[in-house]
Amino acid sequence: MIIYLAGVETSWQYKHRPEILNAFYSYYYMKTDKEDKKIRNAKDYHDLVFVDSGAHTFFSEDENISAAGVHKKKEKMKETPQEYFDKYLVWLKRNYNNYDYFAELDIGEIVGQELVNKWRAVLKKEKLYSKCVTVYHPNCMSWKDYIDMLEDSESKYVALEGDRNNRSRLPYLKLIKECYDRGIKVHGFAMTKDSVMSKYPFYSVDSTSWKAGVMYGFIPKFTGRKVTNLTAKDKNKIGASFNIDLLHHENKREQLEYRLSQGINAYQQAQIYYTKLWKRKNINWDS
Repeated sequence: MIIYLAGVETSWQYKHRPEILNAFYSYYYMKTDKEDKKIRNAKDYHDLVFVDSGAHTFFSEDENISAAGVHKKKEKMKETPQEYFDKYLVWLKRNYNNYDYFAELDIGEIVGQELVNKWRAVLKKEKLYSKCVTVYHPNCMSWKDYIDMLEDSESKYVALEGDRNNRSRLPYLKLIKECYDRGIKVHGFAMTKDSVMSKYPFYSVDSTSWKAGVMYGFIPKFTGRKVTNLTAKDKNKIGASFNIDLLHHENKREQLEYRLSQGINAYQQAQIYYTKLWKRKNINWDS
């Protein structure tokens, strides 16, 4: 199981790229000429580079829809969905050699799945579809649409939405089995909880949880089977696993840099653990 670390392109965390094996970049934060440079040599640092479309920003504008169940301060999009797609298309073509995969602009719940299907046709025409990860959303797609999406995939890589507030969890085992039997990799957006990774055999997942040490002051630690966010009160659990001087460095920036590195290390250890876990259960995406 691959664990992509999301949010690599933001703020000063960008400097930690050499430590990150599999990275999840967001087009939304790289769409300006100034930020565009962050993707140009990404493959020199990472084993795999996945570009997210930034679709969550459209969902955050809708009071009734919250991408992955996350409630954030509303952001006002400057572009219409079509304008955003057109610019994303240009960006994808320009940076084609700088990423391995990209997510389609999966906002069918907002613009209608028919338009998303037309965008897929454009991606095919522009010869980008072989790197495109199409996304299943049950609110705007039928089971037949899902099967058709799998059959239509050129990248042999699709994605499923994560848990969302006030909605029942998707039948992930059923959905993943359809992919696995066809040799199609399946990604789960924002799905790095142990209760998910130990239960559902995704090929890959992603989240920004590796940055918890910076965002919330936690100390991420891989405990042998999952990542636990420790606090300063957990002295007995911290033990000799951390450099106490750096953990409590008088320079706040140095302290946060160290915690960020620990988050990277924790989730990359988790990746090894869950990959072995599923191989023991005869789920091997590399076979």
